[in-house]
Amino acid sequence: MVELLLQRPELKERISPGDQFFIDFDMKQFKWSDHLKVLKLRKGIMEGTISVETAREVVPRPDLARKRIKEKYLRLRSEAENSERNIPMT
Repeated sequence: MVELLLQRPELKERISPGDQFFIDFDMKQFKWSDHLKVLKLRKGIMEGTISVETAREVVPRPDLARKRIKEKYLRLRSEAENSERNIPMT
């Protein structure tokens, strides 16, 4: 289904909100427990016990966690380089 949507993005409008949620987040999960959580949230969306917006807030996002870690270390590296430049040589 993911490959079909990549070829024909106009079909995404015809997919149910639960299936759209699953397509958006299932492929981003690395741990089995996170995959199961996505499936549980999808089931809740299908049953109407949870909204798509709430599920999007709760779903594990390892891609964002990785991005935050990279940004942190880039910031620390640039701060270290800046502090090295400001040290006077004796």
